[in-house]
Amino acid sequence: MARPSQPRSAARRAAAPTTRAFLFADLRGYTDFVERRGDAAAARLLRDYRTLVRREIARHDGAEVKTEGDSFYVVFPSVTGALDCAVSILRRAAARRRIETAQSSAPVTEGKTT
Repeated sequence: MARPSQPRSAARRAAAPTTRAFLFADLRGYTDFVERRGDAAAARLLRDYRTLVRREIARHDGAEVKTEGDSFYVVFPSVTGALDCAVSILRRAAARRRIETAQSSAPVTEGKTT
C-alpha cells in the first residue's frame, strides 16, 4: 500500500539541515604592493599565494566558489574546516615569509604607518 505523500513544506522540515561555512581571504596590502614593486613582482606574489591557498583549500575539503584578483571565496562542509584552513594559510604564509627574509640580503620590515 502506498504511503500518502506529505506536503512539500513538511518534507523540507523533515530533512536534516545542512551547515556550510564560508571563508573570504585576500592579500592584505596587495594594491600597495603592486604600486611599490610593480606588475612582475605582483604577478609572482599572486601566483604563489593562489598556489598556497588552493593547496590548503584541498587539504581541508573546501571548494573554491570564486576567485577575483587576490580574493578567494571558499565554501566548506564545516566551520572547523574553514577555520583550520584559514589558520593553515596564515601559518604557511608566515613560514614562507621567514624563509624568504632569511634568504634575502636586504632587511625586510612589515607594518603600516599613518
